[in-house]
Amino acid sequence: ILIGYCVMRRKWKAAVAAAGFAVLMLGLATTVGLSSDLWVFSRKILPSLAIVTLHMQNQSLTAWLARIFLPDTDLLNYSTGLGVFRFVSAALTIILVVATWSVSRRQAMVSLELGTMTLAALLIGPLTWDHYFAWAVVPLTQLADSRLWSRQSSRQRSEILVLLIMGAVLLALPIIYFPSTAIATHWALRFATGIKTLGVLVWFGVSLGLLGKIDSLDNRLPSDYHPPHAPHR
Repeated sequence: ILIGYCVMRRKWKAAVAAAGFAVLMLGLATTVGLSSDLWVFSRKILPSLAIVTLHMQNQSLTAWLARIFLPDTDLLNYSTGLGVFRFVSAALTIILVVATWSVSRRQAMVSLELGTMTLAALLIGPLTWDHYFAWAVVPLTQLADSRLWSRQSSRQRSEILVLLIMGAVLLALPIIYFPSTAIATHWALRFATGIKTLGVLVWFGVSLGLLGKIDSLDNRLPSDYHPPHAPHR
């Protein structure tokens, strides 16, 4: 996703370097293990991963939507798949990536864009274990850029801070594991199976909103920059 976004933003050097490094590291990884590892992974592990579990520990947005709308009540079974919802990831990828690109395409690229893509990757899954959300710390540090906050009024800064704290609290909360009987009795409990997903959604919305307010000139030049005067002849 990050490489594809770099291509969309025409950052060719970054895209080629990242793709080349990924290929290099994957190639080195194949030389470390047994020669049969790739065959075992392709024939045994990959087919099981392709099912994608409906379990509550899968906190991707795709899995959360599946838990809300699918009729299954046993959400603690790792062998239960997402069904047709596993194809939702492709649509979510297009929506989130294009949304980020559309608000940023007219300005110079900033690091927060890649941080926003990191949040998008956590959401679109389709398999995102709860401990994967440690990656959300990366865009959180990028949101601390003072230039993003200086453009906001005092009220807006307070609202953004509240949203960031709300997302942090949701991410810090432990996952509540509901038994199938509780899910069957109280349908609304399905919404509580994506606590961390909701936290990342809040942060993604904040990142997208701040990206839309960045001025391209301020991205290229420091705040104390003054153009040089033309020399006198």
